[in-house]
Amino acid sequence: MAANFSGSLTQDSDEIKEMYCEECDRHGDGYATAVAFCDIKDTEKLLNAKSEVIKNQEEHATDTCKEHSNKLIATYKQQHKDLIDDFDKKMEETIARLKKERLELIQKLSEKERNFEKKITSDQIQNSYIQRYKLKESDIQPTSQSLEDQTRFFSFNEVHVSAVEKKIAFNCDINHEFDRITSLLVLSEHTLLASNYNRCSLVIFSLEKSNEEYIKATKFNTNPWEITKVSDNKIAVTFPDEVMIRLITFSEEMKVIDIDVIPGNGCCYGITYSNKHLVVSYYKLFKASSIKILSMSGKIVKSFDKDDYGQNLFSCPWYLTVSPDNSMIYVTDCGRQTVTCLTFDGKMKAIYKDDRLKDPYQLAVDEYGSVYVCSRDSKNIHQLSHDLTKVKILLNKRNISPTSIAYCQNTKRLFVGINNDR
Repeated sequence: MAANFSGSLTQDSDEIKEMYCEECDRHGDGYATAVAFCDIKDTEKLLNAKSEVIKNQEEHATDTCKEHSNKLIATYKQQHKDLIDDFDKKMEETIARLKKERLELIQKLSEKERNFEKKITSDQIQNSYIQRYKLKESDIQPTSQSLEDQTRFFSFNEVHVSAVEKKIAFNCDINHEFDRITSLLVLSEHTLLASNYNRCSLVIFSLEKSNEEYIKATKFNTNPWEITKVSDNKIAVTFPDEVMIRLITFSEEMKVIDIDVIPGNGCCYGITYSNKHLVVSYYKLFKASSIKILSMSGKIVKSFDKDDYGQNLFSCPWYLTVSPDNSMIYVTDCGRQTVTCLTFDGKMKAIYKDDRLKDPYQLAVDEYGSVYVCSRDSKNIHQLSHDLTKVKILLNKRNISPTSIAYCQNTKRLFVGINNDR
């Protein structure tokens, strides 16, 4: 026993020896027994003491380990909680951002939808002058981007009302002897005016009477050429020989109550009224012909006589009128045997020329834009569309020469001044 625990007893050897000596003195011959007994008891005490220390150390180590483990676990869990909290925060921020982006996307798409509806609506049939249609849908696959990029969603085979042939029956309603009638004007559905060129007069007809007799004639010193309506009781008449324009005002009984003279600014022939201005054509032999836009006092607002290539626009522009929307000017040119369509800036839009249009005179336009042109030498009337496409030839008779024409929108009647060739 002593040998087995010698290592642990070394530090207390002096104390044990003294204990052995005391026991030997008391017991004499029982020394060996005493030594053994003392060795066992002391070793037991020492072991118990050491065990208590170890137990205390073990408990302390266990508590320390447990405390450290709990701290590590808590730290580990806290780190996971922090990760989850950070993810939740990012998720909330992402959701808030996506909600904002969604709202912005909805607003953007709503605006695109409104614009698309507006664009596709504008591509619908809206032109009241179009009479016939043949609809063909677009062949493009309808994706969002393709629909946004597309400008036309349908194709129409459009036939403008002005390009539709009119059924016209001509009747001889007014018989009056003229000496070269150069112009007609429907002042109202009750009144028709005619210029009797060689007799230097304006003839006024009442359209209310059954035989539509003329009311009176107003005489002048020189020859009136073309007449245009300024208002319900006022007209403008060109007098090329006097190089002037007369503004004539009538009473309700069609009596002349006032005549104003404004400068013609040259040999004025054709005349029409548009947007509070007079549009006048000018012709003089060996000089450039032109179109001028005048104020009602005679001041020249615009003038054009050349095309984009510097060439003369006209040769003999004797008559003119304007489109129903006052955007285009139509001019007959007796020198070139043509009808020309111009903008109010002098830009040429179209020219009509035909073998059966010889010596074109006065022209008229109806509310749909159809253009009617008198052809004196060809003895007919040409019906043209608003863009000067030939539609039909009217009044094609050998023994008459139409020289003047006027249209009444209220009664849908076309008045034609005719020279009888006998």
